[in-house]
Amino acid sequence: MPSARNRWMAAAMVASLLGPLSAVPSLAATVVVATLSTDAWFNLNEGPAGSVGDTTFVPGPATPPLGNGSAMLEVDDTGRASFGTELYKGTALASITQMTFSSYASSAKTVVNPALQFDIDYDGTDMSTAYQGRLTFEPSGAPTPDTWVSQDALAGTWWASQAPGNGVCPQSSPCTWAQVLAAFPNAAIRNDASQGGALLFRLGGPIGGGAVANVDDFTITVGSSSTTYDFEPGCSENPSVGAAGSLIAITAYGFSPNRTVRAFYYTNASPRRVKLCQALSSASGSFYCAIAIPTAPLAGPSGVHTIRVKGPRRLDYRTSFVLTP
Repeated sequence: MPSARNRWMAAAMVASLLGPLSAVPSLAATVVVATLSTDAWFNLNEGPAGSVGDTTFVPGPATPPLGNGSAMLEVDDTGRASFGTELYKGTALASITQMTFSSYASSAKTVVNPALQFDIDYDGTDMSTAYQGRLTFEPSGAPTPDTWVSQDALAGTWWASQAPGNGVCPQSSPCTWAQVLAAFPNAAIRNDASQGGALLFRLGGPIGGGAVANVDDFTITVGSSSTTYDFEPGCSENPSVGAAGSLIAITAYGFSPNRTVRAFYYTNASPRRVKLCQALSSASGSFYCAIAIPTAPLAGPSGVHTIRVKGPRRLDYRTSFVLTP
């Protein structure tokens, strides 16, 4: 597992977040998460090299429970997409009184619900922070396709991937949250100085045919502190579908004021990318650019193309434009 963790950090180093969060908010708070960052919410692919396991922030699908968007996890046959945070490392399980979220299983591929899991330390009071596997909640029953469904993790069952937890709560016979606490009263989310301790959503295991799922409205209550995370797209273009040469407007948020921001179009051909525009962010940290998609041959083949918006502080947004014939 340490090697997998190293892959996490390598993946996370190229990510970014709107307004990095350095501490868990107190009392009741709603936090809008629009991008990815090593010090807040990050993504990783724990599948084999070359597999697809990705997390992006997208509008919708349908009507999300909060705001206009959600976090989308997508995998191919072998990918394992994870989307998580280390803001809660070291948290005693006995102090967690709520973990709820909403999920959406797309019928575009295999219909699968995402799981909620975290790195587990079965005795957070001792000196050992060695990796002991994960504790995982998987929504029960067949997922309802193309529908937002509320999930209550503490009302469901949990299974452990490694000893000693898997001797009490194996995947074949998962435990209730009360049973987990009774068996391991000092358990906590792992808190290792070098490798951290992640709480994350995960899709893949693997999944034949691949899958797409979304999460939003994640609420976790620790003691008297309750935080709801609203996952929203931090970058968009309008329109998102068009022919070569189409005029589009690109909007992105979360930059420092008056900093250089660049937008690139990925051709899916050679050259690999074309710079669309460059501008200074506004006093409020927003970026706006109205520009035409390249014409042939630089537009590349028909299909989905990435538009990437890059700014300072490793802020790095990606959105998609569908090039029509």
